[in-house]
Amino acid sequence: METEKVIIKHSFSDEERLVLGEEQSELLGKQDELEATLKSAKAQIQAQIEAGEANIRTVSGKLRSRYEMRNVDCILMDHRIKGMRHVVRIDTGHVVKGRKLAPHETQISLTTEKPAEYVAIALLPVDDRAVDSDFLELHVFQEEFDILRVLPDVQMRDIPLAIS
Repeated sequence: METEKVIIKHSFSDEERLVLGEEQSELLGKQDELEATLKSAKAQIQAQIEAGEANIRTVSGKLRSRYEMRNVDCILMDHRIKGMRHVVRIDTGHVVKGRKLAPHETQISLTTEKPAEYVAIALLPVDDRAVDSDFLELHVFQEEFDILRVLPDVQMRDIPLAIS
């Protein structure tokens, strides 16, 4: 017997159509899941791109302005020059602000404690444009001396002995 495969029209039975319908339904469900996964991944990657762009803009702004505002620990030095307050950065020893004291800041508080004595004179670089000097010599207390003496931009010298 001789046989041959021949392509001819085949009409599906109700049972075959039911199986094809189930297969089609599964395939459509998988396609919907893949599209949802793609959409989610695109949204996630787009969010990462936008966050990266925001970081780039932030850094570019810092580069363009050449500074940023930060909270920095500072020493407040009042009356080292009569009637003045000088603000000195603890991390660099630079004078960042110099201004006259307000009247309420010049009030002396009463106490029975002996006032602390100065232990040295610090030569401090000045960053404040309102101060007419590149360096200021200010008397320092022991605690200030301990902080400032290790900084590379700060020089210390002894307080001259009083002439009797």
